[in-house]
Amino acid sequence: MSRLHRTANSAMMATLISHVLCCGLPTVVNMLALFAGIGTLSALIPWVGLLHGVLHEFELVLLLVSALALGFGFFVHHLAAKLDCATQSCNHSPCAPKKRQSRIILIVASGLFLINLVNYFWHQAG
Repeated sequence: MSRLHRTANSAMMATLISHVLCCGLPTVVNMLALFAGIGTLSALIPWVGLLHGVLHEFELVLLLVSALALGFGFFVHHLAAKLDCATQSCNHSPCAPKKRQSRIILIVASGLFLINLVNYFWHQAG
C-alpha cells in the first residue's frame, strides 16, 4: 500500500472518530433523553397508558397478524422474483430495481418483526 493511500486512510479514520465523538455521542444522549421524555409523557397523559394496556391485551394477535402479513410478503416476493418480464411481454421498464427495493423493505420489516418477537418473549419470561 502506498504512503499516500495509508495517509488518506489514517486521515479518514481520524475524521470518522472525531465525527463519532462530536456528533454520535450527543445523538445517543439526545435519543435517550427523548425516550425518557416519552416515558414521562405516558405518566402525565392517562390515555397513553391506557393505549399501552390495550395494545398489550392484543399483543399476541398483532404478532400473529404481522407474521401472516410478513409470510404473505415473502410469498409474493418469491413469485415476483420468479417472474421474468422479458418472457411475459411486459410493456414497461425493467422490474429489477423495484424488486430490489421490495426485497430491502421486506428485510427491514423482517428485522423489525424479529425485534418485536424477541421483545414479546423477553417480557413473557420476565
